[in-house]
Amino acid sequence: MIINKTRDIRIADSYIKCDSFFSKLIGMMFKSKAEPLIFFNKHENKLNLHSFFCPEMDLIFLNWNYKIIEIKENWKPWGFYQSKNKVKYLLELPAGTISKSKTEVGDIIEFSVL
Repeated sequence: MIINKTRDIRIADSYIKCDSFFSKLIGMMFKSKAEPLIFFNKHENKLNLHSFFCPEMDLIFLNWNYKIIEIKENWKPWGFYQSKNKVKYLLELPAGTISKSKTEVGDIIEFSVL
């Protein structure tokens, strides 16, 4: 489960954990529709992302204490994106999730560790 603690809103009932090289490599690629994914990074780093073979999605970038430091809404397929900040966790979510949940930079996110 993924919860926006600041707004007391459930963002997703479940998610897929991406913490291995292969799971991070594939991510949302080849999925017909977006499903919640959380990428776990060993260290905070700027991320270089692509959306080749991916459905449209929302991105939420978190620092080490689960604070949202950046968002990207309705990211279209076949694009590139570089995070502006160093990131510890990346949430890839179905497009429209950020606006539906009224999630904003500065909010705190909580998720159960799988």
